[in-house]
Amino acid sequence: MFQHVIYMNCSNPVRDDTVFVDTASCIKSNSQGGHVYAISGDLKVGNLNDDDCHVEVVTTISFSGYHYSPYRSVYWDILKKKYSYSEIHRMLVGGFEVSWMSAPCQDLCGKPVCYLRETTWSLECFDPAGYCKTTLGFRVSCS
Repeated sequence: MFQHVIYMNCSNPVRDDTVFVDTASCIKSNSQGGHVYAISGDLKVGNLNDDDCHVEVVTTISFSGYHYSPYRSVYWDILKKKYSYSEIHRMLVGGFEVSWMSAPCQDLCGKPVCYLRETTWSLECFDPAGYCKTTLGFRVSCS
């Protein structure tokens, strides 16, 4: 699955929103007096304030920090934490993966989450209720 990194250019510094990550250590703004920030994940309306910001560019990343939650309307999301710009840069360097599985999984399982069983090369639905988590954090079949 993939997520976004959104680059915002703001006329004034953004100091009161931890979602905006300053890129000054790596990126110099092309515009006079602009401040460029990176936002990992989706831009929420609540993040738009009076700082006169506009979107410069949106890029895609694959991110290993996704978590699956069948109880949310959005199945995949970046775990909620503040990332440094060096962490966001590492995500960008990793590129993004284009997966063909979400549409067939939706058709087979009714949700975009399934896995490819390597022994039979067939898609299998993932049922989190059928798995237990070990003390080390691994998921194993409960039966």
